[in-house]
Amino acid sequence: MNVSAENSDWQGTVAFAPMLALFVGNGGGTPRHQTVAHKIILGAKQLLVGSTHNVLGEPVVVPAGIEHQFDARGRKVVVAYLDARHYTFKDADDLAYRWRAVDPQVVSIDCLQEDAETMNPRAIDARILKAMIALEEYPTIRMAAASLGMSDSRFTHIITEQLGAPPQRWRRWLRLRRAIDLLADGQNITASAHEAGFSDSAHFSRTCVEALGVRPSVLKSVETKFVRSSEACDLALA
Repeated sequence: MNVSAENSDWQGTVAFAPMLALFVGNGGGTPRHQTVAHKIILGAKQLLVGSTHNVLGEPVVVPAGIEHQFDARGRKVVVAYLDARHYTFKDADDLAYRWRAVDPQVVSIDCLQEDAETMNPRAIDARILKAMIALEEYPTIRMAAASLGMSDSRFTHIITEQLGAPPQRWRRWLRLRRAIDLLADGQNITASAHEAGFSDSAHFSRTCVEALGVRPSVLKSVETKFVRSSEACDLALA
């Protein structure tokens, strides 16, 4: 599977919530990437995890931290990112099972978000929540750890053990999510990169490809919105 991060086939809508992002629309392809969020992919024609190719039918779940790439060119797709601070892998797996009858051609992104937000937040150590705040407030991992009275190694251990990725990757994810939110608010790529703490737009672009498989320009080209629908939705769940 040979797909570039420059792929321009993506056309659709991205919806954002604090611990959730969803894409619904015409799919594209991605190079290999991995993220700290669990991912549900519905409608893609091929998925590569490690050296294993899968031809897809029903929704598939890629656990947080697993390197993968997929090809959804010429297909209507749903892609959901479920932040591991809020969702467990079982939550993602349960949602994928519920969405097995969803038709990407007609499903409402509002309804998918509402359904995902019915999942109860995972039980998580209060220290982890404080650690995430510290990662955003302090310029180094050492300073973030010290602010909580922890050594670097202890700080790294509790984050990696409970959230499946080390602090450095979570710091990149938090910055990336901040930059993407700024893009969604209408800022340009360079301004979003700087305000979110990236050294420049190239750094932002590399991080975006590594975590999402697409460049920021792809995200800038699709419709973005913060969905807060109060209407009743029918997902036709089997």
